[in-house]
Amino acid sequence: MEEKGNFRLQYTARTDRLPYKGEIEKATRSDWYKLNWQNSLNKQHRVQLEAAYRKSEALLDTAKVADESIVTGQVLYSSNLAKRAIQQEMRYATGSGREYRRDYVYVPVPAGQGTHFWRDDNGDGEQQLEEFYEATYPDEQLYIRLLTVGNTLAQTYSTELNYRLTLSPGLFWSQSSAGAIKVIRNFSFTGSIRLQQKVISGTIAEQYLPLISEIEENKLLYQRQNWQASLFYNRANPAWGADANLLFNQRKQNIAAGTEFYRTGQYSVGIRKSFTRVWNIRLEGQQLQKDNLSAYLAEKQFIIRGQGLNTQLGWLPSRVVQFKLNLRYLDQQNTYGEMPEGESQIKESGLEVN
Repeated sequence: MEEKGNFRLQYTARTDRLPYKGEIEKATRSDWYKLNWQNSLNKQHRVQLEAAYRKSEALLDTAKVADESIVTGQVLYSSNLAKRAIQQEMRYATGSGREYRRDYVYVPVPAGQGTHFWRDDNGDGEQQLEEFYEATYPDEQLYIRLLTVGNTLAQTYSTELNYRLTLSPGLFWSQSSAGAIKVIRNFSFTGSIRLQQKVISGTIAEQYLPLISEIEENKLLYQRQNWQASLFYNRANPAWGADANLLFNQRKQNIAAGTEFYRTGQYSVGIRKSFTRVWNIRLEGQQLQKDNLSAYLAEKQFIIRGQGLNTQLGWLPSRVVQFKLNLRYLDQQNTYGEMPEGESQIKESGLEVN
């Protein structure tokens, strides 16, 4: 039996009062209009729509809140097909309003709790933004980076898109014993995309469709991307299995000091094998990239490429105790510029006891 859709329309009026010339007077008024609709199209598909509009008006000259109009909305969609072998989730949200442009500062914290360290490159004893670097070791983790609100107020348009896909052929072909299908059903896949964008002007497509086109820097407040994908073979098999993974992040934003651009990527292939009930091993090869092309930090720009190998040897002498020996090797090179400089090799080993 199919579910019926739900529809709701809501209106809210709000008035705030403040002291004014010895009297309590009306200071601001806002009107809210909200719309909500959801419907299960059938057992496999579900859709939900939400939209809101708020208009605020200052009734006194001394009111801190200026006249403002805000529009927000989101669409939610989910589906499961082929006996739940194909599952999807999608969320698209958009909004408009006004906000202050942002900058950031570095704040000291107890050793080991931060993310950055300071190096006085020019020897003047003063801390500049371009003199803070990402920390690798705990004794260097002395500062955290915090966003601060600037003084410039601007109209903004924000969008966010989240999408997740899961493929499990084994759920659909669980009863099949055909040769090719018997192999395919051992594969599984999970992937997700998250796109965020906020601009201060632009075309309709630039305002409401993230990453649909290249946006001029003077229109952009920030833009973020996150892509993840994992392909598994024999994921539920305790004897052996393999996987391939992709992780990509990109951040671009305009702050008071200029444009910041940062990108990281990691690609890996791994295989695991249990020799007995108590001994197992996992091998993983990886490639990585890390780029910093921030326009206002010319001295800190880099394009790093690296390759590495991770090994984990596990020993489970009992159900309550397990030992894991981890070995890691990573080789990195900075390929930025006509005469690239910088190369590092990381060799790590560790023992985990659980």
